[in-house]
Amino acid sequence: MWGYTDMSRKDSNQHVSTTYSPLTGKFYKDNLAEANFKHDPAPGIMSLKGKADGTNELISNSNEMALVANAIRNGTILKGAADPTILSHLQQIHLIRTMVGTPVEYFALENAFTTINVDMLQAREPIQGTFGVGNYLKPLEEAEANEAKFDEISYDLLKIPAKVYTPIEDIMRTVINPQTINLATTAWALKKKRNSYALAALGVITDNTNVGVIDTLAAGDFHSTTHTALNIQTVINTHLKNFDTLLTHIVMSTGDFAKYTENTWTNAGPTNMQFNRVIGAGTAPFPGVSGLTAVIDPTVADGAAYLIDKMNGARLAEGPKITRRYYDEERDAEVVKYLDFNQFKIIQPDQNVVKRKFSWKVTFS
Repeated sequence: MWGYTDMSRKDSNQHVSTTYSPLTGKFYKDNLAEANFKHDPAPGIMSLKGKADGTNELISNSNEMALVANAIRNGTILKGAADPTILSHLQQIHLIRTMVGTPVEYFALENAFTTINVDMLQAREPIQGTFGVGNYLKPLEEAEANEAKFDEISYDLLKIPAKVYTPIEDIMRTVINPQTINLATTAWALKKKRNSYALAALGVITDNTNVGVIDTLAAGDFHSTTHTALNIQTVINTHLKNFDTLLTHIVMSTGDFAKYTENTWTNAGPTNMQFNRVIGAGTAPFPGVSGLTAVIDPTVADGAAYLIDKMNGARLAEGPKITRRYYDEERDAEVVKYLDFNQFKIIQPDQNVVKRKFSWKVTFS
């Protein structure tokens, strides 16, 4: 049970305290805790009188109650049950200070890149080549001259902007500061945009090997036809011998990873299967190939995966992160502006200078 207490001024030194009871439809003197709803209203207090049209009329011979009646007619005090659609009634409601619809982060591609700091937006980084040494020499034979070769890559960072406007009316009307929600959503949106640039960077990897369709068991089959784990291991070892670099990460879609873990040659054969269907995005040890890490992301298209030497072959150049806050007088809004300087880069040396490759693509067809 609840009521509404109103303090109407009687004179300069005295106030009249009244409490309305929805149980009886009457007003009582004093506060809710002291009002006795089993008895009639106190003298001079107004009550509700039924009318022929089905509505109620406020009846009182008290000047103080006349003020309360006017307040009720004007909608400035609460009568009956609280209306949750009107913000002025929120003092009667427990407001849950959370927000429905917080966006989920499903971005994992940055896990395939090694981060470096480029504070001044531009930089260059050398790429080391390899060379051989001579054979055993007999006495007085001259050693073969070996020359180290180097290439370099350059960074030129660009900025991702984000500008968030929060009208002053939104800030003043709500209990939860909408600017807090806006800033959290902006952080999410920046991560999503960065993930899209990471995916675009992977697109420059064109050298590829087809390792066959990732097939699973059909009804009555004893094992899968394609040895997917073995085929991927063969690509990695061949790449190691040809380019002196070890591919340590495989970037693939959630759908292909699910099919791969159901291939019976992934783990220990037709028995002891360890299905691993991933929802969202993340990283996991790649089943069936020791030392290989899977970076699983739903934005990667099915049918292909990217093998990367993370230490040498993929860079995330991080630059300054700038936040500025100001008030827009023309729009009457609080503004927060972000600038995120970065660059995702796949390292591809000039093969005429340094015969090294740090990434490879595999297709499932």
